[in-house]
Amino acid sequence: MDTHLPILTTHVFRAQEIDDTTAYSPAVSLVNAQSNGYFSIQLLLTGDGTLADLFYQVTIDGINFLKPVSASSIATTFTKTSGTGSNGRDIIAFNPELGVAIRFGATVSGTATLSAMLCMQ
Repeated sequence: MDTHLPILTTHVFRAQEIDDTTAYSPAVSLVNAQSNGYFSIQLLLTGDGTLADLFYQVTIDGINFLKPVSASSIATTFTKTSGTGSNGRDIIAFNPELGVAIRFGATVSGTATLSAMLCMQ
């Protein structure tokens, strides 16, 4: 019996310009993806704005997305000089609460362009 579970990736933000607001990603189904519960997100931020808060929301009913009380922000005060290479790029692991779908919110002060890819197993 093969117990290997696939690693799934999907773009949640594709070079999306965000200007002094909160933008939300499309919902990503977790129905077949949360067997092991491993999640990480790869970020690329350009522009002079600051990613003040990158957070997730989950849904159990498939309609209402909520940020759980126990949830922590994925990234805060992230800029084009943040990340391990000081180049606006990073990979961050996080542990969302159980739900049938997840979406991401990105709050930016100023103007920045965000690309983000979710990886889960």
